[in-house]
Amino acid sequence: MADLDNATKLKLESILNMGGGYVLDLSNAAFADFVRTSIGIDPYEKYGSDLSKAKLLRLIWEREPSTSVSKLNLELLEHM
Repeated sequence: MADLDNATKLKLESILNMGGGYVLDLSNAAFADFVRTSIGIDPYEKYGSDLSKAKLLRLIWEREPSTSVSKLNLELLEHM
């Protein structure tokens, strides 16, 4: 489980344009592929196919190990 404080989460949500359920410019398929390539999980299979990309990313922040969350966050920031 990652240890992101509220201020960090809010900053990341703003930077990654997570309003409205989005994450950057990624489609659902592109987001799933991005996460799978980065940290080796399919977020839709693991957490549910009915969730938005933003909700999935928040679940990843809450439930995945800190090393995975850090790696994914850095790669998302590089993708920007």
